[in-house]
Amino acid sequence: AGYSGTANRNELAVVRYNADGTLDNTFGNTGKATADIGNNTGDNVVSATLQADGKILIVGSSYVNNEWDFAIARFTTNGTLDNSFGTGGKTTTDLGIHDRGNSVAVQTDGKIVVAGYSGTANRNELAVVRYNTDGTLDNTFGTGGKVTIANESSEGYSVMLQADGKILVSGRAYSDSTSSFMVVRYNTNGSLDNTFGTGGKVTTDFGNNRSEAMAMTSQADGKIIVAGTVIIGSTYAYAVVRYNTNGSLDNTFGTGGKVTT
Repeated sequence: AGYSGTANRNELAVVRYNADGTLDNTFGNTGKATADIGNNTGDNVVSATLQADGKILIVGSSYVNNEWDFAIARFTTNGTLDNSFGTGGKTTTDLGIHDRGNSVAVQTDGKIVVAGYSGTANRNELAVVRYNTDGTLDNTFGTGGKVTIANESSEGYSVMLQADGKILVSGRAYSDSTSSFMVVRYNTNGSLDNTFGTGGKVTTDFGNNRSEAMAMTSQADGKIIVAGTVIIGSTYAYAVVRYNTNGSLDNTFGTGGKVTT
């Protein structure tokens, strides 16, 4: 999944391949499908996942009414937009002025969790939105289906669901010149989980350098692995951090829980 650029705009695009890498002609138009969500500049796609029923969820952002919003499209297994989702298979969510959906996960009950950030006039704020299976906002989560880390400059890049249903989001917390890895854990109702880190949040720095956590997974024992980049001087490096289940750094990994390469 990604996007296809035309002369005037970008459109959401999905391609399905057979196991040998050839295009799957049973999907969309000779293996390819596109969709137009925004009404001006176009669409950006950064994440995709499969539902248990095989339907395909595509997440990113779309330019709607002169601002960027979270955007989701759902395709059926044959590559057509799923009309049982949102409006004609598509939905957008407005959180602020400049909103970006960066990662998606599907709960065991079929509800859809999207993480990213909401842009205000002064900063970006880490944001999570939960949708019902039909694409409507889930009003049992946060406020009207939405939660943000208010009054803190932060961005979410990856979302992961724990076996107990709690929601982990990784990304970065930043100031003008530095940034740190950030991991946030929410309860199933969208409230911050106070058993994790400090008030549900953990930040990890690499010595006043710029760093951001771009991807996340968990081990069988529940420890959390977060990967991204760190800029040390003018050099970019890979960075990996391992946390215990309560958000503390795992001192058995690397140096104090951190590795850079």
